[in-house]
Amino acid sequence: MTAVNDLPPFDSEGLTHVIIETPKGSRNKYKYSPQTKMFECAKALTAGLTFPFDFGFVPSTRAEDGDPLDIIVLMDQPAFAGCLVHTILIGVMEAEQTKNGKVYRNDRVLVVHNYSIEYGELKSWQEVAPNFLKELEMFFVLQNQSKGEQFKILGWKDSDAARLAINKAMA
Repeated sequence: MTAVNDLPPFDSEGLTHVIIETPKGSRNKYKYSPQTKMFECAKALTAGLTFPFDFGFVPSTRAEDGDPLDIIVLMDQPAFAGCLVHTILIGVMEAEQTKNGKVYRNDRVLVVHNYSIEYGELKSWQEVAPNFLKELEMFFVLQNQSKGEQFKILGWKDSDAARLAINKAMA
């Protein structure tokens, strides 16, 4: 049996593997622990905040913050913590996070579930409703503000930049 940590970032068809940590609509933030090989309830979000999307990571990657590369998954129904989802890259939200006075990149790759009916037509982040993109951005800004941290959106890039971010996080 392959451990979550040992899955490759891409499957044989070129789809991106994503492990869901926190399902859409959750106020709890779940996080995979490589030490225990279990999902832990890491924290609760401030009242009024819930995840407006499924949130997860690409296995076998490590981002600048030391965690696996973060992923926003657009899919028809919420998944569950630990669910493996095969996805299509559509973009990346480039961002900087400030924590304890240290500034580092903390990008969020945007993907679509490969079997999605509602989002299956999307091929680029530019096809996502502009209001929804703003909501995604505001979610991360507000979530970090509630922890006394800063999250600055640098901009959106295409699927090639998203694949590059994954490849960089694999190295």
